[in-house]
Amino acid sequence: MQTTEVTQVQWKVVMGTEPWKGKGNVKEGPNYAASYVSWDDAVAYCKTLSGKENKTYRLPTEAEWEYACRAGTQTAWSFGDDEN
Repeated sequence: MQTTEVTQVQWKVVMGTEPWKGKGNVKEGPNYAASYVSWDDAVAYCKTLSGKENKTYRLPTEAEWEYACRAGTQTAWSFGDDEN
């Protein structure tokens, strides 16, 4: 899993588009996160990048995402053992 969001410059190099252009509340610059990207767009990004680098890139599964978000916690829920 990548340690940061895909940046605008990374997105533009791979996809050649700027889906954040002209949208409200967007900071623009090479090191800002790419935004206004749909799930389908993200899948296309992974597929395109995989082809360019001859490696496999994909979105994490729900379980992988939760595991990463838990940051090593062992509680019943990501927010602790108390369901309240």
